[in-house]
Amino acid sequence: MTMLLDTFWLELDNFAKLWQYVCTTYPYGLVESIVGTVVLTIGFVVPATMYLVMDQFPSFAKARKIQPWEKQPTPEKTRQAIIYSLLNYFYTCATVFGYHWLLGWRTSTYRFEPELPTPLGFVTEFACGIALREVIFYYIHRLLHHKWFFWIHQKHHEFNTPIGFAAIYCHPIEMLVQNGLPIALPLAICRGHFITQMLFATYAVWDATAAHSGYTFGRLPTPELHDLHHEKPLQHYGVVGFMDTLHGTDRSPMRPSRLK
Repeated sequence: MTMLLDTFWLELDNFAKLWQYVCTTYPYGLVESIVGTVVLTIGFVVPATMYLVMDQFPSFAKARKIQPWEKQPTPEKTRQAIIYSLLNYFYTCATVFGYHWLLGWRTSTYRFEPELPTPLGFVTEFACGIALREVIFYYIHRLLHHKWFFWIHQKHHEFNTPIGFAAIYCHPIEMLVQNGLPIALPLAICRGHFITQMLFATYAVWDATAAHSGYTFGRLPTPELHDLHHEKPLQHYGVVGFMDTLHGTDRSPMRPSRLK
């Protein structure tokens, strides 16, 4: 145990030195663009691919899927989700790079400091990110279900039975507004440390992928809440759930009989 702790502190010290070098050497906008691409890759492409591989083993998947195996997307629909979501992936990365290029790579939305955030600062900012993400996501998501704006959101709801790659299977406007803003804005509002933001963003993107995986595991609260939203779109708009409780949009009970 002592050896593991010593290794952890040594690696943390090495990371602190690396971060200090990056922070004082490269333009903030360039760092944010490159690391943001890494975050989207780790948080979306990696887990979505992992879930897709699981789907290739029916004996494993059938026992762990939320909805019945017969309702799972066809191979053609799955291919469509992969292609379209990867286009959104590249489109988002290009948008971030283009935004910072226009600003001359000089600025960042977050706090760039050579020192790593303190443990208390990290926990506080991360908690702020979770809370504000829920609020922002809930209201944008609910607005997109209004008849005036559902034309933007309806593509995402082509998947009544979602899969991991369906997490960003959506209209390009939705990709930036609903998927991007609830992750980018919280720590921008809090003026959070860039390191905290990158870890929060990795968690948030991975969480969104897990919520669409169709599996009974992989996130808290249970992925079934968002799965229910895809099946019954007028409920469970939030991520964590407290905004649904506040507004009474969490009324439909989960059905254990679907866990088969």
